[in-house]
Amino acid sequence: MKSRPASVFRLLPALLACLPAISGAIPNSFLGNGFFGPIVPAHPRFNANLTAELLTAAHWQPSGDLPGPWADVATAPGVEIRQMSALPVLFGAVPDSVLAWGPPGRTREVIVTFVDAGSYFPYLAGGERSPDQREAGTERRADFDQLWHRAAQDLRQRLETACGPGRTVAVGRGDRLRTVYTEWRWEDFRLRLARRDGHSVALHLSLAGEPAPGVLDDAVAALDGPTRAAALSARVSTNARGETVIGGIPVFDQGFTPYCGVHALAMVAHYHGLRLPPGALAAGAGFANTGSARGSHTLDLHRAVAEELGYDCAISSRFDRRDIVRAIGAELPVVVWRRVSLERETVHAAFARSLDRQPLLPLPLPGPRELAMLPERTRQSAPSHASVICGLDTERGTVVYLEPWGAEAGERRMALAEMEATVYAAFTFRP
Repeated sequence: MKSRPASVFRLLPALLACLPAISGAIPNSFLGNGFFGPIVPAHPRFNANLTAELLTAAHWQPSGDLPGPWADVATAPGVEIRQMSALPVLFGAVPDSVLAWGPPGRTREVIVTFVDAGSYFPYLAGGERSPDQREAGTERRADFDQLWHRAAQDLRQRLETACGPGRTVAVGRGDRLRTVYTEWRWEDFRLRLARRDGHSVALHLSLAGEPAPGVLDDAVAALDGPTRAAALSARVSTNARGETVIGGIPVFDQGFTPYCGVHALAMVAHYHGLRLPPGALAAGAGFANTGSARGSHTLDLHRAVAEELGYDCAISSRFDRRDIVRAIGAELPVVVWRRVSLERETVHAAFARSLDRQPLLPLPLPGPRELAMLPERTRQSAPSHASVICGLDTERGTVVYLEPWGAEAGERRMALAEMEATVYAAFTFRP
């Protein structure tokens, strides 16, 4: 799946001049004819309508080139995930995000999200606690509800005007992650509109000549449990530091959303072959759009992901060193929820930056004083965060983990004793 370089911005005048020629067959309702935005996107925008180019099948082939500026989001075995780094007009609006994924070198599906609660409701420590916060939250949810209904209705009308009545398609095993689409066909493409009430409005594009993308990656879905487990064996290695590390875990960026747990779960779920974006997982958990995860069904969400994968989900209320050693040895990353302190997070970030200059620098282990000052894992009022454990060094007593802060966050390290003292939930998915 090739991406167009940043120089696309210099080519925009020529691109715009060519649009009438390449979009002659594109219905007016796709191109605009009553712009239903502007929806303020989470990323920079540029003034070009790329609907016609996106619906050109040649751009989806291995030798093709998807229109627009793209940036890598994540790479897992057998799949590349990219996101538009600046957003054009698509189907009459500036979307919130555009995500593309597929095998290396080609596109399998493009997800155009027009409305997303995660971007609209930023993280709020502790959620809505004061009367002013609750009042402001009520007003903001009412505004979002109007935006959601306007986008959902307008998009459906545009698609029906061009393609006629759509058909209803349901994808997914369990109720939490089952997505009900309205599906249309237009020339070489399958267009699926997903309207997750209170959460998102998204249009999923794929080639009609190929099987429809499922919740599970096609190659993974064809394998039984034992074969899947065997396929993971090539993903673990020993690095130059002597650490046992699992490779191939994609890293998503939660941005300013309250979805750290959802993004950490999405990272592990994609590692195992689940192809749902974080926003779809958040909807499955029933986030209440209050700026925090309070009241959401995140435990049930982890069980739902296991059901979709056909796996078991082992859930522990503490960090068990022996269980973690077994999981990493079996190529199974572990999602952990842990209590955090700003001081210790600053230390971890600083050490990660130091490794760029000195890759073999040993991790300074916290002493009794630092360990005594850690937030208690059972103290519910302490700030919490979700991370993904992907490696270990049992001889030195350290753990390697990933954060849902984008690829630039890289691997981080922490003493096993510190992780043990602060983790209050651990989740392992087993084939």
